[in-house]
Amino acid sequence: MTVWMLLTEFPPFYDGGIATYGYHAATLYTQQGHTVTVFVADDHLSQPIAITHTHQIRVIRFRPHHGPPENNLGPEAYLSWRYATVCEEFLRQEGAPDVIETQDYLGIAYFVLQRRYTLDPLWKTIPVVIVAHAPKFLLSELAFEPHYTFPHYWIEEMERFCYRAADAVIAPSQFMAQVLRDALPGLNPIVIAHPYIRASDDVVAPGSVDGPLHFLYIGRLQWSKGIMFLLDALEKITYERSQIVIDIIGRDILYPPTGETMITELKRRHPKLWQSHVVHFWGPQTRSRIAEHLHRATAVIVPSLFESFSYVVAEAMDHGKIVIASDQGGQRELVTPDETGFLYAARDTHHLARLIDHVATLSQTTRRNMGETAQLSLNAMCGPRQTYTPRAALWAQVAQHHPSPVFPFIHPNLSHADPPAGARMLSVIIPYYNLGQYVLDTLASLEPIVYTLDTEVLLIDDGSTDGLSVAQLYRIPQHYPWVTIHREPNRGLAATRNLGAQRAHGTYLAFLDADDRVHPTYYARALDILQYFANVSFVGCWVQYFGTLEQIWPTWNPEPPYILYHNTVNSSALVYRRDHFLEAGQNDPTIRFGMEDYESVIRLTAAGCRGVVIPEVLFYYRIRPESMYRTLSSDMMKIIYQQIMEKNSGFYEQYALDLFNLFNSNGAQYVMDNPSWTHPWQQKHS
Repeated sequence: MTVWMLLTEFPPFYDGGIATYGYHAATLYTQQGHTVTVFVADDHLSQPIAITHTHQIRVIRFRPHHGPPENNLGPEAYLSWRYATVCEEFLRQEGAPDVIETQDYLGIAYFVLQRRYTLDPLWKTIPVVIVAHAPKFLLSELAFEPHYTFPHYWIEEMERFCYRAADAVIAPSQFMAQVLRDALPGLNPIVIAHPYIRASDDVVAPGSVDGPLHFLYIGRLQWSKGIMFLLDALEKITYERSQIVIDIIGRDILYPPTGETMITELKRRHPKLWQSHVVHFWGPQTRSRIAEHLHRATAVIVPSLFESFSYVVAEAMDHGKIVIASDQGGQRELVTPDETGFLYAARDTHHLARLIDHVATLSQTTRRNMGETAQLSLNAMCGPRQTYTPRAALWAQVAQHHPSPVFPFIHPNLSHADPPAGARMLSVIIPYYNLGQYVLDTLASLEPIVYTLDTEVLLIDDGSTDGLSVAQLYRIPQHYPWVTIHREPNRGLAATRNLGAQRAHGTYLAFLDADDRVHPTYYARALDILQYFANVSFVGCWVQYFGTLEQIWPTWNPEPPYILYHNTVNSSALVYRRDHFLEAGQNDPTIRFGMEDYESVIRLTAAGCRGVVIPEVLFYYRIRPESMYRTLSSDMMKIIYQQIMEKNSGFYEQYALDLFNLFNSNGAQYVMDNPSWTHPWQQKHS
C-alpha cells in the first residue's frame, strides 16, 4: 500500500512526541513493505519544497508560508491549507495514496477533509485516518490557554471537525479513547497502541550505575506535564535521602499565569532544591545524550496530567528502567504496578514522594529484574505484531470508504436529514435595483452554467428608478433570452429575495446579486453536495472581493455557537434546498439596515438546516463604496445584531455560556472578520 503521513514533526528535523511517533510508525510501515511518504511543514526551508529519503521513508518538507491566501487565514488555518495544497501537487503528479494518516493536533487535516466532504474529485475517494496525540481542545485548560480566545477557539473547532470527518480514529490507549468519547459523543475510536521499533544504537542493557540515585524527567517544562507536582513531591523527601538527584531534560516554555518561563517559576517556588543541587536542568538534549541519561538513571518519572501514550515511558522500559508514572493518561496502560514500575494518583505529591523514596531503597537486583521485565512487557504491547496487524486490518476496511451520505458536522445532533430530491433543477434569483451598469457582467458569468445545468434564471426588478437600469430591462432579453424578468414595486432586498424564491420552480435555489459574478463550477458542485448528503440544506464557498477592494474571504461551515457570534458564510450567495429556504430561511424585511441574509442562516441552523462551505474561490463579490453594507455605521451594526438576537433569542439562550465567553475573550462581534485570526480587540488590548 501507499501511505501518506501528515505530521508537524519528524526527525531529524524536529523532536517531540509526534516526531517520535512518526519515526516509529513510518519505520514499521516500511518494514512491512509499504511505500511511505511523510509530509511535514518546515519553517527553516529557503525553497518551497525539499524532498529527502531516510531509511526508505520519503520525507517531503514544505515551507508553510508561501503564497495566497496567507494574508486571509490565521497561521494555523493557513498551515492546514498548505498541507492540502502541497498534497494536491503530488496527487496530480502521482495519483492518490491508499490511505492518509494524520495527526489531530492543530487540525492540520481540516482542509484535506473539508475538500473530501465537499466531493472534490481529487480527494473524495481517499480514506483519512486520524491518530490521536494531544488535541488542543482537550489540553487547553491544562496548558492555561484561554479556550475561547481567537484563534485558539477556532483551532479547536478545526480539530473537532477532523475527528468527526475521519474515516477512522486510532486512540493509542483506552484512556484516550474514553476521553474522546466523552468529548465527542458518538465517536468510536479504535484502540491500537503506538508502535515502538527497537533500534540497535538506542538499546541499552539494564544495569546499575554507581554514585547518586538519578531520577530522570524528560519532557517540556509545562504544567500539564506535572513538573510542578514532581518538585513539590521532592521537597517532601530531599532532606531524608540526600543521595537523590533529579535530572530534568526538556524545553523550557512560558508559564501563562505569570508570563515568565517555567524554570523561573520552579526556582521561585523551590529555591532550596536548586541551591542544594538536588535538581539539575539540562535543557533540550540530543537522542544520544538522552540515551546516556537513561543509562545512568535509577528510574524515570512521568508525572503528567494527560498523555494519550507516553514514548518517554516506552523508551525508559526499553532501556530497562523502572518507571514511576501518574495514573492520568495512557502511561498507566504501559506500566504494570510492582512489576515494571509504579503508579500513583495524579497530583498526589505525598504518594509520589513515597514512591520515589521506595524506589531509592530497592536493591540493584530488584531494579535489574524489574527493568528486564519492562523490556519484555514493552515488546508484548508495542511490538510489530501488536501494532501493525490491527492497523493493516483497519486500512483494508477504510480503503473501500467513500464519504458518508451524512455530513460530519461538529455538532451532528443539531441537524435533521431529509432524503435528497431526485430532480436537479436550479432556480437562480437575481434581485435587481438600480444596478444597470453591472448586471450584464453578472449575466455573462451565468451563461456557461445555464447551458450545462437544468437552470431557470429569474431577475426580480425591485422598482428600479434610474434610466440605465430601466433600459437594461429591455436589453437583457435580446442578449440573454434565458432570463425571465419580473417587474415589481419597490419592497426592499429581503422581500425581493423571498418573492423570487416563491415564484421559482427549481428543487434548488440560488441567490445572485446583480453586481456579483459566479464561477462556472460553483452551482454544479453545490448541487452535487446537496444531492449527496441527506443532512445538508445549503452550500457556500470562498469569496473573492473585487472592485474597490481585492482580497479573499475564506468562509467556514456555519457551526453553532460561533455562527451566533459572527457570520462565517457567504450568506447572500448560497445554494439551498428550496423547500428548506421557504420553510425556515426566508429573509426578514423588518431587519431594516441589512444582514437579513445572515439572520436567515441563523434561523435555518436553529431549525436543523445545516450548511457547508466549499473551500475554494467560486464566487466574486463586488465591493462598491455606496453598497448598503459598506455604509453601515457602528450604531447601525449594533441595532442589527440586537434585532437578530431578539428574533432568535431561544437559539441564543441555548449557547449563552459559550457566547458570554466569546464576547469576554474577544470583544464585539461586529468588528470580527475571521475566527482564524486574533480578534482586533485582542490585538489592541494584548
